[in-house]
Amino acid sequence: MTTILTNVWLLTLDDALTEHRPGWLQIDGDTITALGSGTPPTVENAEIIDCNGDIVMPGMVNAHCHMGMSVFRGLGEDVDDRLYRYILPLERKFVTPEMVRAGSALSALEMIRGGVTTVADMYYFETEVGRVAAQSGLRAIVGQTLVDFDPPDHKDFDQGFARVEELVDEFAGHKLVTPSIAPTPPIPRA
Repeated sequence: MTTILTNVWLLTLDDALTEHRPGWLQIDGDTITALGSGTPPTVENAEIIDCNGDIVMPGMVNAHCHMGMSVFRGLGEDVDDRLYRYILPLERKFVTPEMVRAGSALSALEMIRGGVTTVADMYYFETEVGRVAAQSGLRAIVGQTLVDFDPPDHKDFDQGFARVEELVDEFAGHKLVTPSIAPTPPIPRA
């Protein structure tokens, strides 16, 4: 299937940061195959989408994210010791696969709406994060957290590594989701 986006303000990342305005972009399947300024090529049976001058640009990358944590956003932001006073106790009590899935879905929606196409994430129950990313169409590096303090999804490193293996088993070779390990250093108390 060929799709041609017309009447776009096309921003590129070539060495000259070339802009095409008005521009066009040809997509065959899920691959950009051609772009340029002015009149697009005529391709038989192509779907033509007039973008009315909207910007088309490479997607942004969120290089540090905890998607599942969006449900805790704003809690204790003004407290010096918020990690120990609020976040860690809340995580131990409320973090479940279902909560991580819901928080990750909210984060995926927010990132997509903001132009993010790729995310590097680390949190607990990271298999759920990978599933949400795949379903949302986000590219993601999903890192299963390994820590030496009582996390919500494993009680010791053996269980943590078992979660890493589960993540790798599900997403090895996936076209969007790359499984990873995310060891966390000991967190000193303030």
